Order: sequence, then structure tokens, then C-alpha cells
Amino acid sequence: MSGIKAFCRAAMRIVIALLVLGVVLFAASCGKDGNIYGSLTWDYWAFGSVGGFPPPSTLLQNVDYQVSAGTYEVRYYIYDGFLYWPGGTLSPFYYWDSFYTVEVDKGSFPFVNGKDNYFSLYLSEGGMYKAGAVSSIQTPGQGSNGVIPTPAPQTWTQNGLIITVTNKAVAMTPDVLSKLKNLQLQNK
Repeated sequence: MSGIKAFCRAAMRIVIALLVLGVVLFAASCGKDGNIYGSLTWDYWAFGSVGGFPPPSTLLQNVDYQVSAGTYEVRYYIYDGFLYWPGGTLSPFYYWDSFYTVEVDKGSFPFVNGKDNYFSLYLSEGGMYKAGAVSSIQTPGQGSNGVIPTPAPQTWTQNGLIITVTNKAVAMTPDVLSKLKNLQLQNK
């Protein structure tokens, strides 16, 4: 009888080991998620902070930076040498409070890795929007020739990556002005 018990215990250990091994192999067979790389561009003198990217003092235009999936806030204003934007007056009474959302291309079973995706945002006088050509615009009433920033959310597809942007002009308070004016984006 003890021989049968020993055989059953050994068989049970083998079954458990095979189940654990199967779960580990199944989990390992799912592909890796793709990476997301973003770049920015702007005109004139831009001041602000860009979530998901390096600090403004080290941020360069048209350089791809790795960005994690998520939703990020971008606060900025533009000075063109004469007028401040948004607002256009001689002093910065407003700033753009914008948000962008990017999602990663997920890996899948079996061993299919997600694609690396790239996007580029333009910090303009009229709000943040897609830099360059638009392959698929999903905001009603906008053609494929360009994107005009609007307060309404804008969504487009760039190389398979879905990007959503919202823009809102916000009244500048003294504390926000003191923070933003010390965050000049480098024109390099």
C-alpha cells in the first residue's frame, strides 16, 4: 500500500510541476509591449512644462524621447517677440492647458511583440496639435490637409498609434506665471 501512496505522491508532484511549467511557458509566450517615442516642435520662444518628456531645460525639438503610455498635461505659452499666445496681448494673461493621451501597442500570444510607435506634437500659438501630415483624423469637420487646434478633443492615428489631444486657454495667475516663465523650452 505504501508503494501506491509513494507512486501517487510522485505522480502528483510531476503533475504540479508540469502545470507550473505550462503556466510559466504560456506567460512567457505573450509578446512584449511596443515602445512609444514622442517628439515636440514649437516656434518662437516657448515657456512651459511637458508631461511625459524630459525637463524643459534639456528638451530638444525634433528628438524622439521614450514616453510611457498614459495621459499627460502640457502647460505652455508662446512669445513671438511681440505678442504672447494665447491672448496676443503684450503680457501673458493666458496659457495653454493641454492634455495628450497615447496608448502602447500590446504584445500578444504567441510570441507576437507589439510595434514601436512614434508621434510628434506641435506647440503652437493656437494650442497643441499634431505636427506634420495627418494620416487619419477622427475629429468631425476637419479635413486631412491639417489639424486646427480646438478646445474639443482631437484624435488621430499616426503609424498605428492613437493620439488624443485637448486644449484649453486658462487665465494666468501670478503663481503659474512665475513657474512657467522659468521653464523655457530650448530653441535648438
